[in-house]
Amino acid sequence: MECLCSPRGTYSPNFGTIVKFPFGNCMARRFRNCIGPQVRRLRMERGWTQDDLAAKLQLAGLHTFDRVVVAKLVSRLRSAFDFEAALLSRVLNVPLEKLLPGKHDLDRDLEDLMAGER
Repeated sequence: MECLCSPRGTYSPNFGTIVKFPFGNCMARRFRNCIGPQVRRLRMERGWTQDDLAAKLQLAGLHTFDRVVVAKLVSRLRSAFDFEAALLSRVLNVPLEKLLPGKHDLDRDLEDLMAGER
């Protein structure tokens, strides 16, 4: 059974309860992935559109990637699997660690998440 999300919370048929989330979201938007802003920056540095990046990723083997998936990834609305990050780094021709934000940014985001601020 799946959970149903709404602005009022998430209903779980397994438990028959509604779970409230801060900001009315099922998951904090900012924390679906941490690579989105770097992917956007690297794409724009190369002068690629989201469609261009999606086409290159499809040629590299991510056949389900289209412009919408790329847009959701860079805006952090979609999670990224490890193999997707590896192919992104290959297509963008950067080491995988270049897709990650700096330690300071990660630490700040983690502290805000734990405090319930994001």
